[in-house]
Amino acid sequence: MTPLRVFISYSHNSNDRPLLDQLTRHISPLVQQGKISIWDDSMIFPGSNWDQTITTEIRRADIVVFLVSSDYLASDYVNRIEVPIAMQRQANGECTIVPVLLRNCLFELMPYAEYEFLPKTAHDQRLVPLDQWANKDEAIATIVRRLNLLVKQVESPLAAPLVSASPSPQTIPASELERNGNEQLLKLATQKHQRLEAALLLETDASRQFAYEQEIQKLSDTITYLKNKLQA
Repeated sequence: MTPLRVFISYSHNSNDRPLLDQLTRHISPLVQQGKISIWDDSMIFPGSNWDQTITTEIRRADIVVFLVSSDYLASDYVNRIEVPIAMQRQANGECTIVPVLLRNCLFELMPYAEYEFLPKTAHDQRLVPLDQWANKDEAIATIVRRLNLLVKQVESPLAAPLVSASPSPQTIPASELERNGNEQLLKLATQKHQRLEAALLLETDASRQFAYEQEIQKLSDTITYLKNKLQA
């Protein structure tokens, strides 16, 4: 069996990278057994066109893992390029998206909130952010078992295929993918702007009021920028 390609989408920051490294170590038995191969952007060769390499790898992936956190939600590139490509491929039956909640954030506002998130507790199937587990090894093990289950679905002739065999699925042009990503970012920024304005009206502490006003102004600039890009 040809190893399934697993693309890991994550945000570059000091909080998420260690969790990615832990996940990679736990996945290593599946790699050693030839069941999957893993790719993330740290594997880009020096001198390569990083944007072209990332989009090529995500379009080849059988499984796309979203490592979701507040930094992931705030990443322009992730939400403008990686997420739209993966979601379109999932809609075409070309890949399976596995979202992993690394740290607590407003992921429910994102378009991929409809997918089943991991890790969940064994006794009541409650979603708990990875960094809040007392035993992170246990949390990561549940994620790896889910990936292994996806591999078994492909191996079993009685299981529904992970990758659709439909011929020549339509590919969305890069310009449209970027527009979809900007629309999603605009929606998220607008929702956050509205929440902060509501919070500002109720806040009585002067320092917090100032912090809210600063954040609201940044979001206003972002919203204006995104609207101009969408109208261009």
